[in-house]
Amino acid sequence: MTLPAALTAPAVLRDWSGWWDLRGAGRDRRIPAGPGLYRIRRAGQEPGLEYIGQTGRSLRGRLGQLNGVYHAQMPYRDPHTAAPALWALRHRDGCDFEVAVIEVPGTAPDRKALEAAAITLDRIESGQSPVASFGRMPAGYRISSGNNARLAAAGRRYRGPDPAAPAGPASAPPSGLRGADPASATG
Repeated sequence: MTLPAALTAPAVLRDWSGWWDLRGAGRDRRIPAGPGLYRIRRAGQEPGLEYIGQTGRSLRGRLGQLNGVYHAQMPYRDPHTAAPALWALRHRDGCDFEVAVIEVPGTAPDRKALEAAAITLDRIESGQSPVASFGRMPAGYRISSGNNARLAAAGRRYRGPDPAAPAGPASAPPSGLRGADPASATG
């Protein structure tokens, strides 16, 4: 599909790395130690992503915060908010994940704008938002709590499957974006 000029990817979003195993990504020297964007998909799956994120710190360090995806018990939602959803998908479907990165120095607003652009472009291509984005969880799972001293002291930490939990809200279809020129007065 050819996108209108207003919806084409900024040049930097054309320079994603190859796909590498998410498992052990925090120790993978191919992944930059600088700030940037990252996208996660099921191993070998195209199109459609599970998550797109950005970090102002180390990409390698941020991806290392997703190690809990491969543990026996669901991780808490900190230090990474997408970890419980990725864990749930792996728990439910037995899938593995891959990651691609782009090093993007600069300001947080610049990275967040690129993150939003990357999500929009993926939504146009796949027809849905990245599965683990926006705090969504698959049916039968609820997002875990944070994991800090205040929650622990109050006995308010929780994690794990919840058979009664409904699926998170579906993403609105991007059909209004297909072929539209958001820069035009008529849409």
